[in-house]
This record gives sequence, structure tokens and C-alpha cells, in this order.
Amino acid sequence: MEIFGILLTGRTSGGEGVFFAVVGAIIITIIYSAITKISSSNSEKKLNKEIELSNKAKEYFDNDNFINAIEYYLKVLNTDKNNIEALEGIALSYHLMKEYDNSKKYIDKFQDIFDKIYTSGIITYLQGHFYFMEGNLEKASNCKQKAIEFGQSDNILHKGLLEVINRLNLY
Repeated sequence: MEIFGILLTGRTSGGEGVFFAVVGAIIITIIYSAITKISSSNSEKKLNKEIELSNKAKEYFDNDNFINAIEYYLKVLNTDKNNIEALEGIALSYHLMKEYDNSKKYIDKFQDIFDKIYTSGIITYLQGHFYFMEGNLEKASNCKQKAIEFGQSDNILHKGLLEVINRLNLY
């Protein structure tokens, strides 16, 4: 333990303090570098796992297997609780299965997290469908129009939205 203290402080009773300070700095740099590499490697593994799960969820969704899509989107949320794509995918999957209470739960969760910083075209469209089912046709129409405008924009985040809206044709 005394050697570690000498390495960190460079203080000894003799003249070798500078040597130990330099060696200590080198050791600390090596340890920091190793920790950084391990952390970076773990982050990369987590991201790759998230991408793999998300791709599997999309595959199930594209094949109208919404139960499995939800299962994989939930796994994505276990790695990143604020994943936009997973929240949208779950809300839409439940909606298409006509499990509107569950759909609404994930729409609300999405809006709680992203309402001030990001507006989702698909979430806006689904929210409009809820207004439509409640008989509030004006709000439903406004949501649908807003979702269509998102889909017509050049924003890459809304790419393919018009196709989804046309495919769903909920209201």
C-alpha cells in the first residue's frame, strides 16, 4: 500500500520521488485507458444488441406478427427506456391489434418523454384515431393533417410515414 502512495504522490525519504511520480502517472494512465476501453466495448456491445433486437422487432412487425414485435420492442426498452422507435412500435402494434388501452399507455409514455423535444408523426396519427373514436372529429382531423405534413417533410425521421398512414387508413 505504501508503494501505491509513493507512486501517486512521488514522496519518498530519498531522491527517487520524481521517478516514482512518473511511474505512478504512467500506471494511472494505463489503468484509465483500460477502464475506458472496457467501458467503450460494453457500450458498443449494448448498442449492437439494441440494434439486433430492434431489427428483429421490425421484422416481426413487417410480417404482421405484432405480439412478437412487442416482445422485441420491450427488450429494446430494457436496454434503452427512451428508445423512440420501440415506443412507437409498441403503440402502433397494440393499436393494430385493437388493444387501444395498451396503445394509449405507450402513446402517453412517449409523449411524457418527448413531448417538448420531438413530435412523432405516427404518434400524432394514433392520437388522432383516439380523438376519432371519441367523436372529436375536429381534433382527429387536425392530428391526421399534422401527421400528413410530417410525412411530406424532408425530415428523415418521418420517412415512410405517408405509406404507414395510407396502409393503416384508420380514420
